[in-house]
Amino acid sequence: MRNLALDPSYRATGWAVFDDMKLEDYGVITTSRDAAARYVMEDNIRRDTIIWRDLNQLMRFIDGDVIAEMPSGGAQSAHAAGGMARVSGIVVASCLSAGLNLIPLTASVCQKKTYGKCLKSEKKSVSIRYATNLYPQLAELPKYKAEHICDAIAAYLAADSMDLVRKEK
Repeated sequence: MRNLALDPSYRATGWAVFDDMKLEDYGVITTSRDAAARYVMEDNIRRDTIIWRDLNQLMRFIDGDVIAEMPSGGAQSAHAAGGMARVSGIVVASCLSAGLNLIPLTASVCQKKTYGKCLKSEKKSVSIRYATNLYPQLAELPKYKAEHICDAIAAYLAADSMDLVRKEK
């Protein structure tokens, strides 16, 4: 059974596809602001469409669950909070339209169930180190991609450790 793990973010959504514990594929959906856009709304719609399209492409090949470390706060601005709300809605809507079960997890649950407690300033490097120890092929990734992919992997491993992931149809 193929499961999709996500670390949703408005700028960079990390994803990983698992068949049981085997990491089959991974990547990052990226969006960035278009300074030439006349209105913020136009740019948001463009970015929303990219995330929606790419998530739906991925979900076409998933017959299991979608496990996501959902954004849950810590936004530095109203714009960032809006991006978190939009990407959360896009993930939920994509799962509903694809008929897939969403298993939402918080970052603290993912951390606790995988690599344990660490200082907030160390989280990125600890997450990357944890995932690359299990999946050495990730060591070659640029840090900005590795961070999001490794957080998606941590979400999958956390859900699996709590027996939330379906393994058979």
